[in-house]
Amino acid sequence: MKKFLSVVLCVLSVVAMLSSCEKKIQKCRVAVKSLNDSVMVAKLDKYDIEFNTVQARFLNGVIMAGDSAEVDYVGDLREKKAVAVIVSLIPPKPHYIKSGYDPSKKLEMSPMSENEEKEMDAFIERAKKHGH
Repeated sequence: MKKFLSVVLCVLSVVAMLSSCEKKIQKCRVAVKSLNDSVMVAKLDKYDIEFNTVQARFLNGVIMAGDSAEVDYVGDLREKKAVAVIVSLIPPKPHYIKSGYDPSKKLEMSPMSENEEKEMDAFIERAKKHGH
């Protein structure tokens, strides 16, 4: 009975040790500084982190320098290198323009400045010279 119990205890300890060595996927939000076919350099707080993106999957659109992204990665960011698994674009906030067209009202425009009037007059003169 003691041998059986010691064998079971040894097997459980080996399984526990192997499962603790497993690399876990972690997540962070970054600002993309540069991106090429295999490497993405991103800013996290005040550090530049280099992510290997050879086998990464990109979601939510095309990612370019200056974008914000959420990166699922494997590795340690203290080494400033990690392997990206999934890179998701965080879309910028949209800019809405409140517009409403009422054909019964007169369309109002802001008056032109003196400089704009001179440019418009010069444009009209050039157009007349060329037969337009």
